Amino acid sequence: MYRFTNLLSLDEKENYIGYIAKRPRVEKQGEHGLFTAYDEEVDLDKVTEEIANHEGLVFTNILSLKREDAEAFKYNCAERWRELIREHNIDIAKAMRIPVGDLRWYAAFHNESHHPHVHLVTYSVGDEPYITE
Repeated sequence: MYRFTNLLSLDEKENYIGYIAKRPRVEKQGEHGLFTAYDEEVDLDKVTEEIANHEGLVFTNILSLKREDAEAFKYNCAERWRELIREHNIDIAKAMRIPVGDLRWYAAFHNESHHPHVHLVTYSVGDEPYITE
């Protein structure tokens, strides 16, 4: 049996989304820093409620680079991270065993001095993914 140890409670989900969207050094996309696969501005309240009330698994990942690598490969802004995640949307869905049409993701870029990084939140709006060890 495999147990998920980093599952977030309702309050933790709400706090986490607010944290990644508004913390210092987030690159804002309007009022906050959340972005997704689509070009329209993300409604933070709607996303926070959607994720907080999601009854299934919500995965949180941090993708981080050393400053010198981020500069060398131009991953020092939210747009480049958005492009990267969009380019690999199908790969992410496949790896998580989520039908691509059911995958939802939101991310926020934090331009930290020593390790620029993106917080990536993913989940399925369909059946729960089947993930093995």
